Amino acid sequence: MEISKKCLSCDSALFEDHFFKLENMPAGAQEFDNPSKVDLEVRQCSHCELVQLTNEPVHSYKDVIRAVGFSDEMKKFREEQFGNFIKENSLYEKRVLEVGCGDGEYLRVMRDAGAETYGLENNPMLARKSRARGLSVYQGYITDKNSRVINHPFDAFFTMNFLEHAPNPKQLLEGIRNNLKEGGVGIVEVPNFDMMAATGHFSEFIGDHLSYFTKSSLTFLLDASGFEVLECSSIWHDYIISATVAKRDKEESSRLAGFTKNKIDFELFEKKKNKDLSSLDKYIRGYEDNSVAVYGAGHQSLALIALSGIGPRLKYIVDDAPFKQGRKSPASNVPIVSANTLREDPAKAIVVIGASYSDEIVDKLTKSGYNNLNIAVLRQEGLKIYK
Repeated sequence: MEISKKCLSCDSALFEDHFFKLENMPAGAQEFDNPSKVDLEVRQCSHCELVQLTNEPVHSYKDVIRAVGFSDEMKKFREEQFGNFIKENSLYEKRVLEVGCGDGEYLRVMRDAGAETYGLENNPMLARKSRARGLSVYQGYITDKNSRVINHPFDAFFTMNFLEHAPNPKQLLEGIRNNLKEGGVGIVEVPNFDMMAATGHFSEFIGDHLSYFTKSSLTFLLDASGFEVLECSSIWHDYIISATVAKRDKEESSRLAGFTKNKIDFELFEKKKNKDLSSLDKYIRGYEDNSVAVYGAGHQSLALIALSGIGPRLKYIVDDAPFKQGRKSPASNVPIVSANTLREDPAKAIVVIGASYSDEIVDKLTKSGYNNLNIAVLRQEGLKIYK
């Protein structure tokens, strides 16, 4: 098989004739008000199996922009997770670093669980916002294994849905490792490509995410970066892979020779794409133009709207993140509004595209008294019509 191009993780060649393309996609999940479109090319490494984009990284790849604060369910989940992490690793009042901390929402939970917390965030505005909330946050980014963070070495670290943005994930992890004490531990979380591959979940591809990790390819990278993987499992409705790791005495990998590779079936993504886009188009065509809304301006929703071409027929997109409201969706140019607009300027129907938050959104809509609003949800198994 002829192969070319280099892997972001292990620098091996990518399969040349085994790939998946998505055309006319948003330039990025945070490219609001930007009507330009890009084509994404998805390929797989011939050695470590990592699935990845061959596109250039988005300009904001060093920044962490989390769209919404904690839902009650997520907050409870993180409180339990971080509490157990501190207890099991004797980290009470020990120094814990979050790499890519955004405005500090996870950092606060870790602090409240009993750790002495520090954060690293590249975006100056978010770093200032975190410090204004009483958190110890430094502005910066770990570029390679020689990067040092103020107050290093740390007893532990965590990085949440950040690694997949990096054009050099191994260098980032090596840099984190070298800011830890001997025996330091950590949590590394990324979106779950095992779930994507099993379901053909094509709308998870977005220009912001360069790497798409399975448990196997994440373990490979962590091992190659000088970590022992203590546990690696899927969490949060199967959307996230969470790995607990410990710094190894030696940087050299201990297990790469026995690695088993799996080739991804990209045809499943194509079939799922055709099915979902068709059902979404058919549902919206059942109503007059500009009478149907979408709930959710996350990357899955933005991808689906752009790929399907339904933007001109939508009334608006509802999203709970204030920084998105008043702007227009990337590529499709649809107004983004708050949920209050559903009362002020009602839609006849709404399609919920909220990934792991879909059930919470449906519950909110049904309890808010929108009696004349028809609700449909685009789930992994397809479009489900509620009323």
